[in-house]
Amino acid sequence: MRIVAFLNTESADDLSCTISEEWMDADLFYATVSGWKTLFAIERASRLKANTRSLA
Repeated sequence: MRIVAFLNTESADDLSCTISEEWMDADLFYATVSGWKTLFAIERASRLKANTRSLA
């Protein structure tokens, strides 16, 4: 997988200086994304549960 990213400094002049490129094995990329998805789902469920408690 080719990953291209930039750092948003909110200055158009800085954009080209912050672009970077990384290569990684596709299996590692998709495993990482899958892990993030799981962690986000757990965090979301936890926050929803906390919000429900605070409304009661």
